[in-house]
Amino acid sequence: MLLKAMLQKLIKQYKETGDIHPYPQGGSPEPKLKEEQLVDLVEIIEANNDATLEELCDLLEEKVQVRVSRATMGRITQKLNYSVKKKLCTPQKKQVREYRSSELSFGQKSKIFQ
Repeated sequence: MLLKAMLQKLIKQYKETGDIHPYPQGGSPEPKLKEEQLVDLVEIIEANNDATLEELCDLLEEKVQVRVSRATMGRITQKLNYSVKKKLCTPQKKQVREYRSSELSFGQKSKIFQ
């Protein structure tokens, strides 16, 4: 069944074009940002190195009037070898003090509670 469909397609192509070579495959789409816009993006990243990907999208749109998605911004920053630093949103956990076993004598009044 598949062979029959393939042969019919080749015969039709030969009648229309005189050739049975495969059609050229489609290429990748044009890049969203041009070279000069990438230079602007690098300047934005260096000036705002703690910005999130979403914030970088907003800053880029303000500067070059081109909107890219957060995912696209992530791919672009990876290709440029930039890592976007995350902001520290939660306070640091307090460090728990470790006690030696000699400080934790339960039969006597320990040094902790003095």
